[in-house]
Amino acid sequence: MDDLFYRAKLLLIAVLWCLIVFCPALNSYSAPNSEPHWIEWNSSVFEQAKHEKKLVLLDLEAVWCHWCHVMHEETYGNTDIQSTLAKSFLLVRADQDQHLDLSARYQDYGWPATIIFNAEGKELRKLAGFIEPSEMQAVLADVIANPVPKDIEKEVIGIEASLATLDRAVSEKLLARHYSTIDLQVGGLDTAHRYLDPDSIEFALRSAAKGSEKDADWVKLTLDQNLKLMDPVWGGVYQYSTNAGWNNPHFEKIVSSQATNIRLYSIAFGIFKDSKYLDAAKRIAEFINTFLTDPEGAFYTSQDADLQPGKHAAEYFTLNDTERRSLGLPRIDTNIYPRENGELIESLSWLYSVTGDRKYLDRATSSAKWIYAHRNISQGGFRHTDNSGDPFLSDNLWMARASLALYEVTADRSYFENAKETLKFIDAHFTDSHEGGYYSTSPVAKGAIRPVRQIAENIALARTAALFAEYSGDQQFHVMAERAFAFIGTPEIALYSVTEPGVLLAAQEISGQPTHVAILGSKSDSTAGAMFLVALTLPNVYRRVEWWDREQGALPNPDVQYPKLPRAAAFLCVNRRCSLPIFSEDELKKRLTEIDQVKEVK
Repeated sequence: MDDLFYRAKLLLIAVLWCLIVFCPALNSYSAPNSEPHWIEWNSSVFEQAKHEKKLVLLDLEAVWCHWCHVMHEETYGNTDIQSTLAKSFLLVRADQDQHLDLSARYQDYGWPATIIFNAEGKELRKLAGFIEPSEMQAVLADVIANPVPKDIEKEVIGIEASLATLDRAVSEKLLARHYSTIDLQVGGLDTAHRYLDPDSIEFALRSAAKGSEKDADWVKLTLDQNLKLMDPVWGGVYQYSTNAGWNNPHFEKIVSSQATNIRLYSIAFGIFKDSKYLDAAKRIAEFINTFLTDPEGAFYTSQDADLQPGKHAAEYFTLNDTERRSLGLPRIDTNIYPRENGELIESLSWLYSVTGDRKYLDRATSSAKWIYAHRNISQGGFRHTDNSGDPFLSDNLWMARASLALYEVTADRSYFENAKETLKFIDAHFTDSHEGGYYSTSPVAKGAIRPVRQIAENIALARTAALFAEYSGDQQFHVMAERAFAFIGTPEIALYSVTEPGVLLAAQEISGQPTHVAILGSKSDSTAGAMFLVALTLPNVYRRVEWWDREQGALPNPDVQYPKLPRAAAFLCVNRRCSLPIFSEDELKKRLTEIDQVKEVK
């Protein structure tokens, strides 16, 4: 009995000792977090929410995104938030690179984007970026108590398109906005993030080529400052810098940024002849070749910002190649999408144009071959993945641009036909005759949310269709350009963003003609081939370059009646006027230089 009492006493002492020692820690310690139950985005999300009588929280992320990783760990790892979510929300997580419909709709919210819906699919809250636990808890409590739309800005979904030309007053406002938004002291747009905004840079490059010193100064300053975002070890460019300057990079390297930089630096080299711009384009291309290229030649999607998800990698990116590799490599997203491949194909075609280096063309054609073989749809378009459902406009738009770019730099008619069929697919599947413009997904698709017309996509489509109309001479593609422009040229849309110089570019291209260089001669004629390579150095963004071998039949658009000549020749056509035949590389170079020296009216 005494022994039993003694054992009980020892047990009590042990328990008391445990409580004394561990209770303070237990009071401040949460049990290891259990991951919330996330489901994939699908068409039945809202039906499931109705059945479970819950709201829907969509966590729209990017696999390369540092703050997405932090939010997973700190916010969704918080036990109080997990409890609230489990009781009242159906949790949906989606990768924006995989879901281009969601990406197009919510891209203004950055990544991560948090969208809360009711069970009917109506948006109640839209939140941008990382949300710390206390703020998230307040948001969740508020939306549970008040499940009504709050702080939802006006959208462009239901606006009717009506214009085929740009109103003069709107044009003047767009121009004023462009110049009020650029930062003449630091470079880039006068915003918290600094990067190469493609339409702003392209608008300035076009103006600089025509003699605008103001545009030349700003665009060169911006291109020079953006070199600070280049990885000095591996090449490639970081996505952007924060704090309204160029010295605070976010270290993710996504293909869209790489493609934009390759193309713009290639065009800038063609205009300014500054070797540092060509070197930048080459270094990015080599990063793509080393880190983001599939063994069969297609391109991957991104390299992560973090070596360890959620941990800042600034110190890692100060290391040399050996030191980095000893610690490991940031995650590569090995998904292969038509959009990203199309962007790089077009950009590498530009780099080939200004260098004549065949390796860039070979990389572009290898990617195109893979996408044509593995992502094609029988009706003429492209799907996003092996098993994706409804197609996306963005995939098809960028593959149309890619095919047209390859036709321009190779004169291979098969690429022309690919571009034609893809544009026809876009017109058949993404347009809505009632409102004008083109939707990011099919307007008749049975998706979980309504399709949206995205401004940047319609700008790019208007420009692509306008250029293809010039190459083909087919009026249906000019009608496509006008349909897209009817949306983006509507004042409420054109002036929707802080700055939208792409609308001005589209207006110029729809109403004007590209600079046209035609090479006449056999594909086996070395002089014709040499002049064709010279023609490709034309830095004009809006250009039409063709090589006509009479044995292949008439050009797709025989709008100029060229004479039969005993030797290879080039013709240069500007503003509906064509030159006399040019018979040598040197003479063609001279004539193209003279085009560059045409000054704009100030």
